[in-house]
Amino acid sequence: MRKEYAFLIILLIVAFLFRMPHLFDKEQGTDEKLTIRNAQNFKHISSLFNINSVLVGDVNPPLFFMILGMPLWIFDSVATLKIIVVLMGLLGILLFYFFSRLFLDENKSLLITILYSFNPMQIILSQHLRSYVLLLSLFILSLYFLYKYIYFKEEKYLIYTFLVYVISMYIHYYSILFIGAGIFTILYNLYLKNIKMERRLVYYAISLILLIIPSLLLLKHQISILFADKTKFIITPEIVPYPLYKMSLMVDYSAVMQSFSFILILFPIIFLLALYGGLKIFKFNKDKAIFLFINFILPYLVLSLAGFFAAVHSFRYLMFLLPLYIFFVGYGIINLKNLWLRYSLFIAIILGWFWIILYYFSIVTIYHWNTFIAL
Repeated sequence: MRKEYAFLIILLIVAFLFRMPHLFDKEQGTDEKLTIRNAQNFKHISSLFNINSVLVGDVNPPLFFMILGMPLWIFDSVATLKIIVVLMGLLGILLFYFFSRLFLDENKSLLITILYSFNPMQIILSQHLRSYVLLLSLFILSLYFLYKYIYFKEEKYLIYTFLVYVISMYIHYYSILFIGAGIFTILYNLYLKNIKMERRLVYYAISLILLIIPSLLLLKHQISILFADKTKFIITPEIVPYPLYKMSLMVDYSAVMQSFSFILILFPIIFLLALYGGLKIFKFNKDKAIFLFINFILPYLVLSLAGFFAAVHSFRYLMFLLPLYIFFVGYGIINLKNLWLRYSLFIAIILGWFWIILYYFSIVTIYHWNTFIAL
């Protein structure tokens, strides 16, 4: 076995163990009851023919609940659902590593993957019975295939990309943000290389649209519930950077200030490292940097701007950007010239995140723990 895979397996085992504390005795967080109910409903084949009534009260597409419902045929337990979601989180770590290998060597990819594995948002979502952690994996998988298509010129990767897009639209409606960014990336590269749109590319796009139309029709049916949700609001300018704060620390700002305000210093450090990483990528390879920037900035910008005019914004709907954000952070760390500074910041971030996760484990069995995490 190659050494890199041995380290990767060890990392996955450690990551799995780190997601086990209080997994089975944690209090239910935001909307987890709906997930359990929907998964229980979808274990019956008949529910596939009556999706509208099965999903009543939940403004989400059905595929995530169908995936959770199938194993319940064999092991009908909430514990089964929780293990599946943890495994989805581990899948995301594995995909993140192979995506990083498109840009970096083995050692640097492993270092960045360690960061991703112990990021508080990734860990907490891996214990949370909602589709967000699966969406992280689908986003990074779509980027992997899209990158392969653009830079290796193999058409099969475009098909794979579009298949991931279709699956994503039946997992969470807000995946339309990264689908749009991916399509824009393809069009931008055609323009950049002065290549005319091929007919079969148009056929693929039409097929993608036709395949996601049923999910849009379901969304239309659910739209009255969507806008009746009192938790959604028109944002103000200070809310715009909040998703970046959540990806950096995850714990609610007020909880941090009340319990361990010193951790707050990590946010500007992590954010500046992400900026530095982005600048370094741009310096080394402009085309690849633009590929990453489009797929991170465009979804963030579109949802933020839309949030000023309609009640459609929440940091939750940008959580799929976490892998790219951590990639920028990690890239910034490994490109610091001072070796002492590089490892000091890496260790400081990991220790700070451990502190946050220990805090999470200390409250997760308490009713309404999610108000402190703001999940």
